[in-house]
Amino acid sequence: MKTLKIAPSMMCADFLGIKKVLDIFIEQKIDYLHIDIMDGHYVPNFTLGKDFCRAIASYADIPLDIHLMIENPDQFIGDFALFNNAVVCFHPETSYHPLRTVELIKKHGAKAGAALDPSVTVQSMKYLLPDLDMLSIMSVNPGYAGQKLTGHH
Repeated sequence: MKTLKIAPSMMCADFLGIKKVLDIFIEQKIDYLHIDIMDGHYVPNFTLGKDFCRAIASYADIPLDIHLMIENPDQFIGDFALFNNAVVCFHPETSYHPLRTVELIKKHGAKAGAALDPSVTVQSMKYLLPDLDMLSIMSVNPGYAGQKLTGHH
C-alpha cells in the first residue's frame, strides 16, 4: 500500500531563518524536504541548485525530494542523486527516454520520481509507473509558487 508523505517546499521557506525552519521540520519529523530546481529554460524561473541541496543535507537528516524542472535532466542526475535517501523527480517530457532517466537516477543511488504537469494525465504515463518510487501530481503549472490550483486531473 502506498503512503502519503509530507514534503514542505523549501522554495517557500524564509532563507534568512532557514535553520529555524529546519529545526521545526526536524522536530515535527517531516518526511521529505521538497526542493525545486529550475533552470530558466523548461520553466521561466531560476531557483535552487546543488549547493543549496548540499547545505540543507548537511544540516538536516531529512531526505530530499528534489524536483528537477529542467531541460536535459540526465545531464544533472549525478549532481542531485548523491544525497542520502534522496528522491529525484523529473518531468518525463523533458527526457528523450524517460525509462532510461529512471534507470540513471536509480543507478546513482536515489529513488526515482516523475512530476506531472496539470495537463499531463496519469494514464498517459502508465508505462513508466511500475518503475517509479514516487509520482508527484502537480496542481499548478511548474515554475512559480503561489499559483491558483488547477485541479484538472
